[in-house]
Amino acid sequence: MKIPLPNTNLSLEYLMQMQKSIDRYCLFCTKKENYF
Repeated sequence: MKIPLPNTNLSLEYLMQMQKSIDRYCLFCTKKENYF
């Protein structure tokens, strides 16, 4: 489901922030346990 966002710049920045946190989380997970 797509949610329309009024400010494109804000949503893009938000997505980038989310991606960074996901990357950090994945890095942490791979360090913790070898899933991949």
